[in-house]
Amino acid sequence: RELRKDISQLRMQQRKNENGRHQAAITHPILPHTMFMKATRLLQKHSSLTDGIKRLRVHAIKQFDRHKAACSIECNRILEAIADNKKYNVALRRRSDTLQIKLESEIEQRKNMIDEIRISKGNIRVFARIRPMKPEEYKIDEEAKFTVMSDGIQYNQESFQLDRAFGPSKTQEEVFKEFEKTVLTCMDGYDVCVYAYGQTASGKTFTMEGDLQDPEKCGLMLRTIN
Repeated sequence: RELRKDISQLRMQQRKNENGRHQAAITHPILPHTMFMKATRLLQKHSSLTDGIKRLRVHAIKQFDRHKAACSIECNRILEAIADNKKYNVALRRRSDTLQIKLESEIEQRKNMIDEIRISKGNIRVFARIRPMKPEEYKIDEEAKFTVMSDGIQYNQESFQLDRAFGPSKTQEEVFKEFEKTVLTCMDGYDVCVYAYGQTASGKTFTMEGDLQDPEKCGLMLRTIN
């Protein structure tokens, strides 16, 4: 913009000089010495302005060529980056397709394994969980003795065969691990139902819900959602 402004001012000055010289020639056919000197100075100034315009024009052309070259280099760099991104996207798409195929294969294998587990262990499984006894309960039945085994409970002289039994020391996480595979079958479209059965204060709510404020004591429902 400044260059254009300078060129415009030089051209206006040039026009004024030419008009002044033309008027001097008309009004004074025979120029006195002073007018001749003034005309000479105007001609010199005109020549100087013409040379200035030429220099500005050459400078402007050089600046334009310099900016043009810089823009060309930047455009080439951007085009190369776009080409590299296209190649990268193609590679990512191929990688994604490969992983998708592998994922589908893994899902199918997991379904087959879950079906085998379900068939081997049965569709209905019965677990038992023994909560810690309270002091007042020991007073009621001081002779009560029970033993928790992995597949059952022995209470005094009676034995109860189960799919799995959890003693008082078992944590919420250990109990959930036994249910986790069954819960995951919901994601494969199977119907799953887990419910707790027992008398009042036997620990059903604690097993299913637990303590919502303590992550280590969260029950089956919250762990399933998470």
